[in-house]
Amino acid sequence: MTCLIRPLSATLGVAVAFALSGTSSRADPPTPAEFAKLLEDLDDDKFPVRKMATDKLTKFAETAGDLTPAQVLQLQDRSLKGPLDGQRLAGLVFRRFVAKFPSAAAVIDNLKVRADGTTGVFTLGKATGKYDPKDADSVQSFRTLQRHWKAIALGLGRADFRQTEVGYGALFDEIKRLDDAGLKKLNLKRDGKDLTFEGFEKTAVEVVEPAILKHFDDLENAGANIDPGPRDTFRVDAAGAVPFGPSSSLGLNLKALVAGGALDISSPPPDLSLVLPPPGTEFVGDIYDIRAVDGLEVFGRVRVDIEYGPLDLLDNPAVNPASFRILRYADGVSTFLTPDPDHTDPGRFILSGYYDAPSPGSGADQFGQFVIVQTVPGPSSLVLLGVGGLALAARRGRRGDG
Repeated sequence: MTCLIRPLSATLGVAVAFALSGTSSRADPPTPAEFAKLLEDLDDDKFPVRKMATDKLTKFAETAGDLTPAQVLQLQDRSLKGPLDGQRLAGLVFRRFVAKFPSAAAVIDNLKVRADGTTGVFTLGKATGKYDPKDADSVQSFRTLQRHWKAIALGLGRADFRQTEVGYGALFDEIKRLDDAGLKKLNLKRDGKDLTFEGFEKTAVEVVEPAILKHFDDLENAGANIDPGPRDTFRVDAAGAVPFGPSSSLGLNLKALVAGGALDISSPPPDLSLVLPPPGTEFVGDIYDIRAVDGLEVFGRVRVDIEYGPLDLLDNPAVNPASFRILRYADGVSTFLTPDPDHTDPGRFILSGYYDAPSPGSGADQFGQFVIVQTVPGPSSLVLLGVGGLALAARRGRRGDG
């Protein structure tokens, strides 16, 4: 099989035998007025309002039947157009909607390329491998596989069939190019055995391709546009603060600009991030995937400011806000940004850090994925926290009795 793109395009819309399991409870969709207000609130200048709207829309999106076809299309359109936070948050919700279909899980489970960012260990679907950071060919092979997976994930997340099939075809062709020797060099194993091209091809033909076709049939039937067109990007023509707008929870400040261009920004769900949290940490708040497009090249220091919002609104409870750090993942490697106390503002729930961008023309990713992480207490610390909490509750009780 030399090309998988034509068969996918040719058979889209044709009935495909694919086993689906699990159903979700059905509830009434939001009224048109309620849904429109929730979309509007994604751009509110107050973080709690944006967070509440995102959570409500996510609940609707994750339950089968809770959005009408018209609302699915509205949500998809908002994820592609408009100010940054509304576009980014609508995209996050729409990805949750996309991921609820079992057909999406079959694609993700067999193709996702995810690294831990510290040791070279990564997964390719259900296979686990490890690239050698000192071997340029090994590093390049891993980066190529992850780049193609990212294109697939972005296509799935936008309900863009064309982007998904192109990314899938490129990933398939790269694995075919590597062949068994290249896969072995990446130490890829599945079920304790070396991953072979023949084994990958068998899974691709029997599971992945039918799942992709089924998935886009599901999305089209649900009201999504599977040929949505391009997403708005954010133009950058000067150094300094990137003009995202007053309500944006992300801030970027560029020391120097080599060539103007644009930034493509989205927020993948944590389970679709390209990287795992470093050992002893966990993600806090949203992930920001930032790509330079249209020829954008920067030089020198890049400052990143992230608004994480009131601690009681975080999906992961803040164990120790003082331990918050911004993690950058790019080209298979995780690094922490240098903290910037001059621009960090706990009172406004803003964390700031900076890094030096790779040299222009090096081929390295000058941006990447950014997320706040916090240190997770060890078992002994958790026990102490629990004892402290019980003692505090007991004191409250005695004070109340008195």
